[in-house]
Amino acid sequence: MRSDFALDRGDVVQINPEFKNRMFAGCMMTVTETKGERITGYVTLTGTDKEVGGHAYLFVKRGDIEFVGRAVWTAP
Repeated sequence: MRSDFALDRGDVVQINPEFKNRMFAGCMMTVTETKGERITGYVTLTGTDKEVGGHAYLFVKRGDIEFVGRAVWTAP
């Protein structure tokens, strides 16, 4: 995996399928902040019974992600 790419708020990355927290393994994450090797972002969750889901915020290391592209819309 590449670790030399620049990331900005609104970038979309994919979390490594071997990520330690299996709940987020392979998920797409929208970047909200970067601090060196620590990337903060959210994964959008589905809702139930026609209710809106939400966002799960998490921290990942740069080595646990790959750049996918840019999000057109992001959570406030």
